[in-house]
Amino acid sequence: MDSEFYDEIEQLLSEEKYEEVISRITALRQDDVTTELSVMKAHCFSQLRNYRKAMRILESIRDDVAEDDLSFHIEAANAEFGLHHYDLAVEESEICIEIDENNIDSWLLLCLIYSETGDDDKFREASDRARELDEEAWESVFGDQERIMSCYTEYEAECILQHIEREFGSTICVTPFGENGLPEEPTPINVILVAPTLSMDFYKIMTIGFGAYKGADGEGAGHRIELAAFLPKTVPVKKILSDFSWVSRIMYQFAEMVETENTWLDHGHTISYGNLLDESVEYDGVIIRKLSPLYNVNDSCRLPCGENVTFLQMIPLYEEEILHKLSAGCNSLFRVFDAEFGLSGDIITTDRKNLFPDKNKKPRAIPKSALEDILSWEGADGCYATDRIIVDNCRVGFMYRTRPDDPRLDSGWRFMAGDESEAYMENTDNMGIFKLNTICNYDADIIEYLESPVGSAFYRSKSGKFLPMDSWYE
Repeated sequence: MDSEFYDEIEQLLSEEKYEEVISRITALRQDDVTTELSVMKAHCFSQLRNYRKAMRILESIRDDVAEDDLSFHIEAANAEFGLHHYDLAVEESEICIEIDENNIDSWLLLCLIYSETGDDDKFREASDRARELDEEAWESVFGDQERIMSCYTEYEAECILQHIEREFGSTICVTPFGENGLPEEPTPINVILVAPTLSMDFYKIMTIGFGAYKGADGEGAGHRIELAAFLPKTVPVKKILSDFSWVSRIMYQFAEMVETENTWLDHGHTISYGNLLDESVEYDGVIIRKLSPLYNVNDSCRLPCGENVTFLQMIPLYEEEILHKLSAGCNSLFRVFDAEFGLSGDIITTDRKNLFPDKNKKPRAIPKSALEDILSWEGADGCYATDRIIVDNCRVGFMYRTRPDDPRLDSGWRFMAGDESEAYMENTDNMGIFKLNTICNYDADIIEYLESPVGSAFYRSKSGKFLPMDSWYE
């Protein structure tokens, strides 16, 4: 590829014409697409927030790039961060720093990761190094946040903790989980796990620090809140801390949003995440709501300065429920919600009934709530399966393992009933992405074959047993 083409691509990138760059590179013959151009294309997809596509491109060329290709690893780190794969983003960022310890972009990304995950110690370490390298670059990303981030005094935080323990229950652990009591130094926000009580017979995840910021100028000025989320007491504590970690993550993100965007949250406010809320649940967003008076708790705490902090709860919603609230108002949603669930609807579960289900959505033959953990598996566990299995509940008739789209997420396995036509397979709406354990729930016969290497293929014979593909014509 001549230098003139590269110059044109660089010019388009400087003008942020990412769609045009993608189009220009895609139009090339495959043999003309260098690893450098592939990295540029991945960069464009990341800028357009299509991180999964960016990651697929990068994984397809990973074996072809040099180990010290800084641009590749920077793009990989950014894509993993965009996908909320924070551990993988850290790994890629650290590779970048090994290649060039003075690369400011890598240090800034580490700062963003640790800011997002709430790891204050590592954030400070990465920030110190980034500011040493380029104070102006760090200020452009974090300067405003540092100036406006508010924090309770140690006495104020202690008052709120005492109020929580008096009204809501005793503290089980404080972030970082496992440490009792508040940190020695005040931090912007802590999330605590609170034990069940007679009047609130469930676990509570609650914030201390959200209300340190008073809210935006104008309508929300002076409005202090702390957030609570209610979780079932039947779930072991360790499982709560793992399976519901997305709840505390959202609380951190809300606190940051309120301060950095100079806004506020109150009863009836909804925040939509779409499919980015969390991979483990089907909810698409959350709504903020006042606590029910039936709990008979004081939902307001008076600070030493004389100002009040109100405790509000967070309830996850499906997309259709969010749309109903936007069209009919929060009171309409809450009336339907309360009539259907009563107080039990306040307790967050992973499989709550959707109040306004989309009738066009394909029903699964086995509901998510009925799936069991029957597969012991290490590594990427994503796979593709057709609706003949998931919707029609057919047994697996044909399975093969190909090179995965993304080795960190995709196992490479593809499952079909075996009677799908060519036209059926050409319609991508007839298949979906699932976890291997899900397919094992539909057909446990596949388990003994899952360790087979890439390139393996099996079909179910008339006897019901799987045979390797090379026996297909026997």
